[in-house]
Amino acid sequence: MFGKFKFYTSLILARAAYTGIKLFSKSGGTSFAGMVVLKYYPKFLSHCGDYVKEKIITVTGTNGKTTTSGVISHILETAHQKVIHNLKGANMLTGVANMFALGIVPFRKFDYAVIESDEAYLTKLYDYIKADYLVVTNLFRDQLDRYGELATTAGFIKNAIAKNPDLRVALDIAQCYDEYSGVDKGEMPNTLPMGCIVIRKEYAENHPEEVQLFLDEYKKSIEEVNSNVEESAKYVVSYGIIDDETVAKEAIPKCSIYYI
Repeated sequence: MFGKFKFYTSLILARAAYTGIKLFSKSGGTSFAGMVVLKYYPKFLSHCGDYVKEKIITVTGTNGKTTTSGVISHILETAHQKVIHNLKGANMLTGVANMFALGIVPFRKFDYAVIESDEAYLTKLYDYIKADYLVVTNLFRDQLDRYGELATTAGFIKNAIAKNPDLRVALDIAQCYDEYSGVDKGEMPNTLPMGCIVIRKEYAENHPEEVQLFLDEYKKSIEEVNSNVEESAKYVVSYGIIDDETVAKEAIPKCSIYYI
């Protein structure tokens, strides 16, 4: 009972903190209210799952967290589901607490929560919130002062999963890549697929010709990039991917772009 009292008091504090920072600062206030709430009541997040009726989806990884969580939220909202989501990408505990503290209204529930989480903070988040799904976008060498090598980052995520054994693994892109690419793991033990195309099963079944046409053209585009590097480098520059054509020419053959 005392915990609930502190939780509801936290909601009031959060709104007061947010109003104050908007009045007296140019900050977007994406974490400040959450910082205040967690200082006042460190177990605040442990109550937030009670305000989600269906599923809690967490998204982590080195690149693409904000985009991926945004796409998931958009899909759910398009299906007329009520979603709470840390839209602005504040993905540490203070940012997640900020999202819930400003979004929750007592006695009303969301259908889904889509939570973007920093890789290192995922295990801390799972101390308080039981997620139904975890999407890991990719793992890449980044912020070496925080994470060190990839094994360290992977270890953070594995520790988090161990705290939440009921998480569903819907798809392991790396496993699929190894299975269908025919890559010799002895020669290439550290393959890291960076993207894939996902099509709704219903759409694929109802529009097989359109899907096949798209895949055929997609395959041709990949073959063209690999076979005509000089021309492809011009497109890389014209579309603003990088601004140096010489660098693009050097990079394309080393990008391991394949159609599987």
